Amino acid sequence: MDFADIKGHEEIKRRIRSAIESRSYSHAYLFMGGRGLGKLKMARLLARGILCQGDGAGVCRACQLMDQGDHPDYKEVTPDKKGGGGTIKKETMEAILEDGALSSYYGQGKVYVIDDFDRVSPGGQNALLKTLEEPREGTYFILVSANPEGVLETVQSRCQKFYFSPLSPQEIEEGLIEAQLDPQLAQMVTAFAGGSLDRALAYGQDPQSFRRRKDFFFHLDQLVREGAFRTYDLEAFFKEEKDHIDELFYLLEAWARDLYIYQETGDISLVSNQDMAKDLEAQVTRLGQRAKEIYDRVLKARSYLKNNGNQELILEALFLYIGGS
Repeated sequence: MDFADIKGHEEIKRRIRSAIESRSYSHAYLFMGGRGLGKLKMARLLARGILCQGDGAGVCRACQLMDQGDHPDYKEVTPDKKGGGGTIKKETMEAILEDGALSSYYGQGKVYVIDDFDRVSPGGQNALLKTLEEPREGTYFILVSANPEGVLETVQSRCQKFYFSPLSPQEIEEGLIEAQLDPQLAQMVTAFAGGSLDRALAYGQDPQSFRRRKDFFFHLDQLVREGAFRTYDLEAFFKEEKDHIDELFYLLEAWARDLYIYQETGDISLVSNQDMAKDLEAQVTRLGQRAKEIYDRVLKARSYLKNNGNQELILEALFLYIGGS
């Protein structure tokens, strides 16, 4: 893994390279931005640079251990996302902080990358805050979040922040062509990838991801056309695909946003799901002014789920409303 393997984000790359070359690091970083934009990959490259025993070229023993996933001074923490839930508990954070107080094996310090930091419990975030207020020399935290509103302001204020913007359509298409996707397919998946090369690659290379998206829109269209009694079908689909709840909610938000944009502008060329344009036109005709309210309710449902609301009840209420109940 090298910086060239991450598409776009040139200014962030420049600043991270500069920190590695000068060996001048903050004790805590916060990488923010949507999913699939390269935040975790960049965090790993920064961690490798911090732990490097050479000149940052990636060839020393420490860098080799990082590339193999075996460096004893590096730990990566992520929540269990099965079922779309999952948090990182206070006890987990306390164990990390205890480990950080110990001496490093290779003398370059210790690095902790915490993915989906917004899913760390409030108690866990406050536990880390105490350390960030009085940082230990040689202990570094790289926090990664697609939902920075879930990160305490007091934690954010003590981190060096980097915002990862969505990639441009040109950057995504270039990445897909480099991955040897058919140009026509690359153009199509770029339109609904939401600026994420990882998502575009999944749709372009993984038949299951493409099938899941197709099935999702089929069930959603049935709900809009046939009414609330189709709620059960969409609920059952979400349960069946529970390990992909984040992706399904991305699709739901993108669909609702398209409805609202088309309802407001009447310009179908502005929607992201261009391959679903005819369905969207028919759905807006059926839903009318409810399109804006559906978009608002989807965003609220997403917020409730982030705060560990009851997923089954939240989805049922949302789908009943979409179906006109």
